[in-house]
Amino acid sequence: MGTDIDWEIINSAKAGAYKTRQIISYAASYQNSSGTSKPEDYTEIKGDQAVIQQNFLEKISYKVHDLVLDPMPEEMFDLILCRNTLIDFDTNLQNLIISKFNKKLKGLDYLCLGSKESILFFSGRLQFEEIDGNERIFKKANWAYYNRHKRWWYNGYEIYFTKA
Repeated sequence: MGTDIDWEIINSAKAGAYKTRQIISYAASYQNSSGTSKPEDYTEIKGDQAVIQQNFLEKISYKVHDLVLDPMPEEMFDLILCRNTLIDFDTNLQNLIISKFNKKLKGLDYLCLGSKESILFFSGRLQFEEIDGNERIFKKANWAYYNRHKRWWYNGYEIYFTKA
């Protein structure tokens, strides 16, 4: 699902047209991380534009959505990309939005933020582990609290807290 607060941005995304140099740059990063596809597997080059093939675009639903005021969609997500959006909000609203994202990620899935964004000041930052600090990729952490035994576990390790 692709969302934005602005219909113009949604319509641009629906068109699926990007600068060829952007697609080539993204593809290089993807292949450096063991990806196997090439841009020509899912795009058609038209001048200086790389246009995503229609069969891929048809699989994406689009929606106008206000991250602060609107409730989150009912679906659960494997991946949430929120690139260069949180920088427009104060810390309180960033906390609200990241908390909403955390509740909508399935299992141990991923949150990707923009290059100037972080979860450093998110009150629930321990709910994520950093996968790639440069690319701002975070994974939902595998925390478990066993109330009966008053013990915390993180990715299979018992965690002990002490007062400072």
